[in-house]
Amino acid sequence: MSEDQNAITVEILGHLGDGMARRDGKPVIIPQGLPGERYSQTEEDFTRLSVSDARVEAVCSHFGTCGGCALQHVALATYLAFKRSLVASAFKRAGIATSIIKDIKPCQPSPPASRRRVTFTARIVDGGARLGFMGRGTHDFVPINQCPIAHPMIAGALETLNGLAGQVLRGSGDQIQLLVTACENGLDLAVEAERDPSSDMLAAFVRSLARSGILRAAVNGDVIFEREKPIVRFGEASVTPPPGGFLQAVSAAENVMAELVTGHLAKAKTVADLFCGSGAFAHRLSRTSRVAGFETAQDAVTALLAARVPDGSKPIAGHVRDLFETPLTARELRAFDGVCLDPPRAGASFQCQELSRSDVAKVAYVSCNPATLAEDLAVLIKGGYAVKSVQPIDQFLFAPHVETVVLLEKENEKKRKAIFGRRV
Repeated sequence: MSEDQNAITVEILGHLGDGMARRDGKPVIIPQGLPGERYSQTEEDFTRLSVSDARVEAVCSHFGTCGGCALQHVALATYLAFKRSLVASAFKRAGIATSIIKDIKPCQPSPPASRRRVTFTARIVDGGARLGFMGRGTHDFVPINQCPIAHPMIAGALETLNGLAGQVLRGSGDQIQLLVTACENGLDLAVEAERDPSSDMLAAFVRSLARSGILRAAVNGDVIFEREKPIVRFGEASVTPPPGGFLQAVSAAENVMAELVTGHLAKAKTVADLFCGSGAFAHRLSRTSRVAGFETAQDAVTALLAARVPDGSKPIAGHVRDLFETPLTARELRAFDGVCLDPPRAGASFQCQELSRSDVAKVAYVSCNPATLAEDLAVLIKGGYAVKSVQPIDQFLFAPHVETVVLLEKENEKKRKAIFGRRV
């Protein structure tokens, strides 16, 4: 039998961005395969026999070994369609109505070299400290000398960061994480190490930081150096985020999300911002609404309330509250006309159950996980909310992840009775 007769054809991109084919009815995963491409298979590898028109040259020399990116080889139109399909597939699995799935908007792209928040791994390699990522699907360390997705401020500081990492690494078997954030006024650094560095190591680290231009550095949550406070802008508000605290990965994507959220909730007099972080949405919403922010982390709420805000902003109330353990009840939600929620990847199941029983008129749900978003939406729809808009946003460039903003409104009582019991 010829090689062509043994060949298999990629049918779709799987949820991790690899090609999915079938042999004898069983799924076959083809790393970096694209729909329409044909491959022959040996016991250890695949040989590409045809090339898709959607295949392009990767922009990074580390692509294929570094696990940081999975989709650099995919042309933009196919790439954005794949991101949209992640949302559509999750909605279908959750039983969301076909009409809603059809109305999912095209994925909004993000600009290149825009990732303002990158977590590197650092190890000793050939006697020196090197930053890198883990290999895709492996525990192999891949040192890097470039990162095209990173903000230019971060990409231009790799050698400096290599040197700083060397001050904290204990030896060839050691490994640390460096979370680097490009702020308005410079770089913020948060180091996580399995073992606390010695006092001598910290002293040397601080001396190196003083020469580096880094604004602030923390080790295992403790600030050990601060030249000046790092600043990020949420609309017109200036905020100093806590070390290692949550921040949207791409400022341009955050602006798109915020425009959707604030536009939807513009007429709400009172808004609850759930999982508010340091105020990416709360500060923008406070231009037109009284906002109460709820967040688990005390340091995030402290940063929210300490922000410099423009004249005319309404006061923001900040509350430390674990919304997984103690969600706002339907009764408590009576105080609000609108809700914004931006939960972690785990979603907000308990909170959405309470929200579904409330009479909050408008909800803006921001999610980085289509699967948990779909499950939560099913609860809200069953509780009487109508989906008005679903906008995927490519915040995670070249990664098989997608951000989504869903805007919902509570149906009036007549419509709610009409859809009661309808399968969603």
